[in-house]
Amino acid sequence: MVYPHAGIEVDAVEHYRELLSSGRVTRIYLDQLPGQGFGAATLRFVVSAEGEAMGQVRSLVEQSQTKFTNPILQAELLDFLETLVVYKFPQLSREEIGKMFGTQDLKQTRFYQDVVQEGIQRGEAELTLRLLRRKVGDIPLSLQTQIRALPVEQMEELGEALLDFGAMSDLTDWLGSLP
Repeated sequence: MVYPHAGIEVDAVEHYRELLSSGRVTRIYLDQLPGQGFGAATLRFVVSAEGEAMGQVRSLVEQSQTKFTNPILQAELLDFLETLVVYKFPQLSREEIGKMFGTQDLKQTRFYQDVVQEGIQRGEAELTLRLLRRKVGDIPLSLQTQIRALPVEQMEELGEALLDFGAMSDLTDWLGSLP
């Protein structure tokens, strides 16, 4: 069992008293772990109070960059830390998370890249829909939904194909031809 500190441990519940006193369960108190290894520091971050945790993020990011030389592992650790931060602080904005990581580090995380990709996809979808409205008129909501769900590559293909559209049937035929 893992506890942030010994003071938080509760008396064994009757159902578990025998198991806990059998010696088969090990209690780990994070505030008593030796050393400042990356794993121990990460566990301390997970259970720490909000004010303390915010300061720990930068230290963890620095450790991930200095203690590990493999760039793939460094990127994976940044992704892992970013996931922990997003779950621990769901109320923080992207900018606030960026300050915790350092701007360059945040740009390397999967979270940041996913947000950028989603923004690009939304922008392309909205531009394509505006152009389609000018070419073929009002687009039914069901088709708008289908268009917004297209991957970026297909959205780009639609953007080129719409230049030749003259009627709504051209759009529905094009969408119907998709795999």
